[in-house]
Amino acid sequence: RLFLTMGTGLDAVFEVDHRRSFWKSGGLSLLLTFGVLLLLLVAMILLVIGPEVARILLKNYNIPWLHLLLSAGTRWSVACGFMLISTAVIYWSVPSVKLPWKIITPGSLFVVISWVIMLEGFRIYVENIAHYNETYGALGGFIVLLAWLYMTGAILMMGGEINGVIYRSAREKAESL
Repeated sequence: RLFLTMGTGLDAVFEVDHRRSFWKSGGLSLLLTFGVLLLLLVAMILLVIGPEVARILLKNYNIPWLHLLLSAGTRWSVACGFMLISTAVIYWSVPSVKLPWKIITPGSLFVVISWVIMLEGFRIYVENIAHYNETYGALGGFIVLLAWLYMTGAILMMGGEINGVIYRSAREKAESL
Protein backbone atom coordinates (compact mmCIF):
# COMPACT_ATOMS: atom_id res chain seq x y z
CA ARG A 1 0.00 0.00 0.00
CA LEU A 2 2.90 2.37 0.74
CA PHE A 3 4.30 2.24 -2.79
CA LEU A 4 0.83 2.53 -4.34
CA THR A 5 0.31 5.75 -2.38
CA MET A 6 3.80 6.91 -3.25
CA GLY A 7 3.12 6.20 -6.91
CA THR A 8 0.03 8.38 -6.80
CA GLY A 9 1.98 11.16 -5.11
CA LEU A 10 4.94 10.93 -7.50
CA ASP A 11 2.58 10.86 -10.51
CA ALA A 12 1.10 14.13 -9.24
CA VAL A 13 4.59 15.57 -8.74
CA PHE A 14 5.65 14.65 -12.29
CA GLU A 15 2.25 15.84 -13.60
CA VAL A 16 1.33 12.59 -15.35
CA ASP A 17 -1.86 10.60 -15.28
CA HIS A 18 -1.69 7.24 -13.56
CA ARG A 19 -1.05 5.09 -16.66
CA ARG A 20 -0.37 1.71 -15.11
CA SER A 21 -3.04 -0.89 -14.60
CA PHE A 22 -3.93 -1.94 -11.09
CA TRP A 23 -2.16 -5.28 -11.57
CA LYS A 24 1.05 -3.74 -12.84
CA SER A 25 1.21 -1.06 -10.13
CA GLY A 26 0.20 -3.61 -7.48
CA GLY A 27 2.88 -6.04 -8.63
CA LEU A 28 5.50 -3.30 -8.62
CA SER A 29 4.38 -2.24 -5.16
CA LEU A 30 4.62 -5.82 -3.90
CA LEU A 31 8.07 -6.27 -5.47
CA LEU A 32 9.37 -3.03 -3.93
CA THR A 33 7.89 -3.95 -0.55
CA PHE A 34 9.69 -7.31 -0.56
CA GLY A 35 12.89 -5.59 -1.70
CA VAL A 36 12.68 -3.10 1.17
CA LEU A 37 11.93 -5.90 3.63
CA LEU A 38 14.96 -7.81 2.37
CA LEU A 39 17.16 -4.73 2.79
CA LEU A 40 15.80 -4.22 6.32
CA LEU A 41 16.43 -7.87 7.17
CA VAL A 42 20.02 -7.67 5.89
CA ALA A 43 20.52 -4.42 7.82
CA MET A 44 19.20 -5.98 11.04
CA ILE A 45 21.44 -9.01 10.62
CA LEU A 46 24.45 -6.79 9.97
CA LEU A 47 23.60 -4.69 13.04
CA VAL A 48 23.53 -7.77 15.24
CA ILE A 49 26.30 -9.83 13.70
CA GLY A 50 28.48 -7.04 12.27
CA PRO A 51 30.17 -5.81 15.47
CA GLU A 52 30.91 -9.38 16.62
CA VAL A 53 32.39 -10.37 13.25
CA ALA A 54 34.44 -7.14 13.23
CA ARG A 55 35.75 -7.86 16.74
CA ILE A 56 36.80 -11.40 15.79
CA LEU A 57 38.46 -10.28 12.56
CA LEU A 58 40.32 -7.42 14.22
CA LYS A 59 41.49 -9.69 17.05
CA ASN A 60 42.85 -12.34 14.69
CA TYR A 61 44.23 -10.10 11.93
CA ASN A 62 46.29 -6.97 12.49
CA ILE A 63 45.62 -5.32 9.12
CA PRO A 64 45.26 -1.50 9.18
CA TRP A 65 42.90 -1.28 6.20
CA LEU A 66 40.65 -3.93 7.73
CA HIS A 67 40.25 -1.79 10.85
CA LEU A 68 39.31 1.17 8.66
CA LEU A 69 36.90 -0.96 6.63
CA LEU A 70 35.09 -2.20 9.74
CA SER A 71 34.89 1.14 11.54
CA ALA A 72 31.62 2.92 12.29
CA GLY A 73 32.21 5.52 9.59
CA THR A 74 32.31 2.84 6.96
CA ARG A 75 29.07 1.35 8.26
CA TRP A 76 27.41 4.77 7.87
CA SER A 77 28.85 5.05 4.36
CA VAL A 78 27.44 1.66 3.41
CA ALA A 79 24.05 2.59 4.93
CA CYS A 80 24.01 5.85 2.97
CA GLY A 81 24.99 3.97 -0.19
CA PHE A 82 22.10 1.54 0.28
CA MET A 83 19.79 4.50 0.88
CA LEU A 84 20.98 6.15 -2.36
CA ILE A 85 20.37 2.93 -4.28
CA SER A 86 16.94 2.47 -2.69
CA THR A 87 15.81 6.01 -3.46
CA ALA A 88 17.17 5.75 -7.00
CA VAL A 89 15.11 2.60 -7.57
CA ILE A 90 12.00 4.19 -6.06
CA TYR A 91 12.30 7.44 -8.04
CA TRP A 92 13.03 5.53 -11.25
CA SER A 93 10.37 2.80 -11.05
CA VAL A 94 7.41 4.19 -9.09
CA PRO A 95 6.26 7.20 -11.19
CA SER A 96 4.22 6.42 -14.32
CA VAL A 97 6.71 8.32 -16.46
CA LYS A 98 9.74 6.90 -18.25
CA LEU A 99 12.79 8.35 -16.48
CA PRO A 100 16.46 7.65 -17.16
CA TRP A 101 18.27 5.59 -14.53
CA LYS A 102 20.43 7.79 -12.32
CA ILE A 103 21.79 6.57 -9.02
CA ILE A 104 22.46 10.10 -7.76
CA THR A 105 19.81 12.76 -8.20
CA PRO A 106 19.25 15.96 -6.24
CA GLY A 107 16.16 14.39 -4.65
CA SER A 108 17.96 11.23 -3.57
CA LEU A 109 20.86 13.25 -2.12
CA PHE A 110 18.33 15.36 -0.21
CA VAL A 111 16.66 12.20 1.10
CA VAL A 112 19.89 10.60 2.30
CA ILE A 113 21.18 13.75 4.04
CA SER A 114 17.78 14.60 5.55
CA TRP A 115 17.18 11.01 6.61
CA VAL A 116 20.50 10.82 8.48
CA ILE A 117 19.80 14.15 10.21
CA MET A 118 16.24 13.07 11.03
CA LEU A 119 17.42 9.69 12.28
CA GLU A 120 19.97 11.17 14.67
CA GLY A 121 17.64 13.95 15.84
CA PHE A 122 14.76 11.52 16.37
CA ARG A 123 17.05 9.14 18.26
CA ILE A 124 18.14 11.93 20.61
CA TYR A 125 14.51 13.03 21.04
CA VAL A 126 13.26 9.53 21.86
CA GLU A 127 16.16 8.75 24.21
CA ASN A 128 16.17 12.04 26.15
CA ILE A 129 12.89 13.90 25.81
CA ALA A 130 10.01 11.63 24.85
CA HIS A 131 8.97 8.92 27.25
CA TYR A 132 6.55 6.94 25.11
CA ASN A 133 6.85 3.78 27.21
CA GLU A 134 5.75 5.67 30.32
CA THR A 135 2.82 7.23 28.51
CA TYR A 136 1.68 4.39 26.28
CA GLY A 137 3.20 1.34 27.93
CA ALA A 138 3.95 -1.53 25.58
CA LEU A 139 2.55 0.41 22.63
CA GLY A 140 5.27 3.07 22.99
CA GLY A 141 7.65 1.31 20.62
CA PHE A 142 4.93 0.96 18.01
CA ILE A 143 4.13 4.68 18.24
CA VAL A 144 7.81 5.54 17.83
CA LEU A 145 7.96 3.26 14.76
CA LEU A 146 4.89 4.91 13.23
CA ALA A 147 6.34 8.39 13.82
CA TRP A 148 9.64 7.31 12.23
CA LEU A 149 7.83 5.82 9.22
CA TYR A 150 5.76 8.99 8.80
CA MET A 151 8.87 11.20 8.83
CA THR A 152 10.69 8.86 6.43
CA GLY A 153 7.73 8.95 4.04
CA ALA A 154 7.58 12.74 4.21
CA ILE A 155 11.29 13.00 3.41
CA LEU A 156 10.90 10.56 0.49
CA MET A 157 8.04 12.63 -0.92
CA MET A 158 10.07 15.85 -0.57
CA GLY A 159 12.93 14.25 -2.50
CA GLY A 160 10.45 13.18 -5.17
CA GLU A 161 9.15 16.74 -5.33
CA ILE A 162 12.70 18.04 -5.87
CA ASN A 163 13.21 15.57 -8.72
CA GLY A 164 9.76 16.42 -10.12
CA VAL A 165 10.47 20.15 -10.19
CA ILE A 166 13.74 19.52 -12.05
CA TYR A 167 11.97 17.13 -14.47
CA ARG A 168 9.16 19.61 -15.20
CA SER A 169 11.66 22.44 -15.70
CA ALA A 170 13.73 20.37 -18.14
CA ARG A 171 10.58 19.29 -20.00
CA GLU A 172 9.35 22.88 -20.30
CA LYS A 173 12.77 24.00 -21.50
CA ALA A 174 12.84 21.22 -24.14
CA GLU A 175 9.32 22.11 -25.31
CA SER A 176 10.17 25.79 -25.67
CA LEU A 177 13.09 25.07 -28.02
